[in-house]
Amino acid sequence: MNDDDGAGTQAFGSLLEVFPHLAAEDEALPLANVHVRALSLELEGEPTLVFVAWRDPGSAAALRRELGERLESALLAFLCRPPSTLARDEVRMPVRLVLVVAEPFASCDEAAMREALAPFGLRPTHATEPRHLTLMQYVRGEATRVGLEPPDAPASVWEVPVEGPEAGRAALLQRIEARLVGGLGDAVFGARPGAFAAALAGALEAEGEPPLSEGLPALDRVEVLSSHLRPGVIRFPTPAVFQAFCDLVAVVAAAEFGRRVDWAESEVDDAGLATPPLFRVKLPEGFVHIPIAEFLLRWCVLPLQPGEVPPSVAEWALDQFGDRASVR
Repeated sequence: MNDDDGAGTQAFGSLLEVFPHLAAEDEALPLANVHVRALSLELEGEPTLVFVAWRDPGSAAALRRELGERLESALLAFLCRPPSTLARDEVRMPVRLVLVVAEPFASCDEAAMREALAPFGLRPTHATEPRHLTLMQYVRGEATRVGLEPPDAPASVWEVPVEGPEAGRAALLQRIEARLVGGLGDAVFGARPGAFAAALAGALEAEGEPPLSEGLPALDRVEVLSSHLRPGVIRFPTPAVFQAFCDLVAVVAAAEFGRRVDWAESEVDDAGLATPPLFRVKLPEGFVHIPIAEFLLRWCVLPLQPGEVPPSVAEWALDQFGDRASVR
């Protein structure tokens, strides 16, 4: 989507579509409790990722599950774009995620909804804010496409900010991202095992940073570079660094712990979207598939609760790959 709806609300790219093949403006969409795609919009000049809950999903648990599937899919679509797509399409990081609830839910009072949406950092906000009035013009257009009567106003609107690392690290992260995108060219995750991790190490040194150490300390360093522990916000890294982090976990499993690791090569579709990084590792119980992009998304990107301090990725890797007899 790259057209303007005539009211100052403009899609800022089609790459955030949960299902890119549903993007055509003249194509009808299937009706689901939670909209089948994320709406990527410009609201008051700020990129915003919007989800719509059209109707009561039947329970707070169902709302949490359906929204979680859509939200994770949209974020992974953003973070797993290959370097060639990143070089071609300039898509800005959203500053917020918004959930529009189109009608009151009989199965969920506000307390139940707060509990269901807390894992995503979503909090209720005033539905009459100017940007929400603009947003609803776009939501009404989507309602028509799924065969619903366009709502005049939402039952509720929920938001969560999107924040990267603090300014100093954010600037370094952006410079490293640019080096990765420029240096990796047409490479995709898994085609050459370890290539993204090696490129990250080279980018750090090119920026005058200390060399990337081997093993678990390398995971700690990249986690500190690309993520943070501020609660209640989506903790967004940059896409190429995120994929290099995925690659580095597989490298550590092989080099540090002597595991046999098979990288899955990401497949890129016509829209420039790639399947999320994945590898499998041989453990005593046999081969185990590690959907590493989904894991890092939940561990390092989705919001933390106040007071929550999760174990590091290095601690997880030690438990996952290291506390067993080495098997090749």
